[in-house]
Amino acid sequence: MRLEAVRKCWVGLNAPERTAVIVWSIILLVICIRVSISPRAHSVFPIFSIAGHHWFTGEELYYPHFFDPDLDNFRYSPLAAVLFVPWNVLSDQAAGVLWRLVSVGLYLGAMAWWAQTVLPVCLNRSQQAFLFLLAAPLSIGCLNNGQSNVILIAVLLGGTAAVQAGRWNLAAGCVAMATLFKIYPGVLGLLLALVFPRKFAVRFLLAIAVGLALPFLLQRPDYVARQYAHWWGLLLADHRQDRPVSNLVSRDLWLAIRLVPIPMSSWGYRLIQLLLAGGVALMSLAGRFANWPQRSLLTMIFALAGCWMVMCGPATESCTYILLAPVLAWAVLDAAFDQRPLWSRLIPWCSLVLFVFSQTMSWFPENVRMLFLGILPVAGIILWVGLMEANVRKMLQNLRTAQEPMEFPLARAA
Repeated sequence: MRLEAVRKCWVGLNAPERTAVIVWSIILLVICIRVSISPRAHSVFPIFSIAGHHWFTGEELYYPHFFDPDLDNFRYSPLAAVLFVPWNVLSDQAAGVLWRLVSVGLYLGAMAWWAQTVLPVCLNRSQQAFLFLLAAPLSIGCLNNGQSNVILIAVLLGGTAAVQAGRWNLAAGCVAMATLFKIYPGVLGLLLALVFPRKFAVRFLLAIAVGLALPFLLQRPDYVARQYAHWWGLLLADHRQDRPVSNLVSRDLWLAIRLVPIPMSSWGYRLIQLLLAGGVALMSLAGRFANWPQRSLLTMIFALAGCWMVMCGPATESCTYILLAPVLAWAVLDAAFDQRPLWSRLIPWCSLVLFVFSQTMSWFPENVRMLFLGILPVAGIILWVGLMEANVRKMLQNLRTAQEPMEFPLARAA
């Protein structure tokens, strides 16, 4: 009976949906087989698993108090370590596979909810299938490495969809969880609080407070306070912008500036970060005061917040660009829907081509140095410019439409 149900479900899918199912199934199958064979190779999941174990046993979480030469440093909050405790019950192989399956399930489910609830255009089944296909190139590397960014983008998508659905507590909880993982997703929370101050701001602050306090209920208070102090010190000491151009440098706007080269100090770059954040905030407020449809407003806020997080965030790696995967997929589809000049519709496609090229190069170790040339940040800049141009164009069109005088039937007849 189950096989018959699966067969009927498969027969009911159209060609784009079948293609999306096949592509994502192959991606997951290959990754899960690789993880089953070598669970610690090309994977950051052991960092999370060990952090969960150390939290459970009351050991130190952060470098230099804990150091393993075979692993990177754990950089997330104590609350994140709490959430990783249950994964220690399983073996490395089982935990690594299950982690990726749960991550991709949340990711794709949240993207489907976001597409149905938030996007300003109601996508049909074929268009939703293309959305998932277009998001795949920027998602593969992150899934393969077991990065937490998959969960991060899932809760941000879910939080934005919850805003549109009027589920404010869920929205605040999702965005707060992402913020407590990596701090910089708080940009989306601040923008939503700016645009929806009465319904979202207080809930968001309360969710942050609860998330910060919860670890004190699950371990000794002195131990938790010490971990918070070590975590904050680790964040302040992580100066990736000062590193030479290598595999460890952040692949963000600062890398593109260094490669031009444009003479600029680190303080000058921080000023650019603040100015760009202010520009995103002004765009969000402009859409709010112009009475833009809420779906269009939320789509713009999510897209511009994602661009800022990746391009101006504190620790952007190749895998971080999964935060732009749904945005890029939607921008390409929107270019097909919108009746705007050809050069404007080509901008997202140019960004997509560069992203696909860079992700493909990362699969071959001998070509990975090409990523140091700034292909990823250039693709991100192109996407950001395209999103800004498209949203400004739509705002101006709405203003012109709102200012046109109404023509009454009697006046038209006269």
